[in-house]
Amino acid sequence: MQVRSCPLRHACGIQPRGGRVMPRGDKSSYTPKQKRKAARIEESYEKRGIPKKTAEKRAWATVNKQDGGGRKKKS
Repeated sequence: MQVRSCPLRHACGIQPRGGRVMPRGDKSSYTPKQKRKAARIEESYEKRGIPKKTAEKRAWATVNKQDGGGRKKKS
């Protein structure tokens, strides 16, 4: 069976060439600072009356927008 690459890179079940796919929702590639930032933003949304699940999604979207996604420090 040949593994094809999905040109749109969405959850169609096709893996990109030559690698494993990180599961959606995996936060292991974020730095501790990014995780703290997301937690603070989430709390802020919850104080405004946004449901917890929506607040979490918005917080991570905000971190991704500001920092360009999850990154680990390169040594």
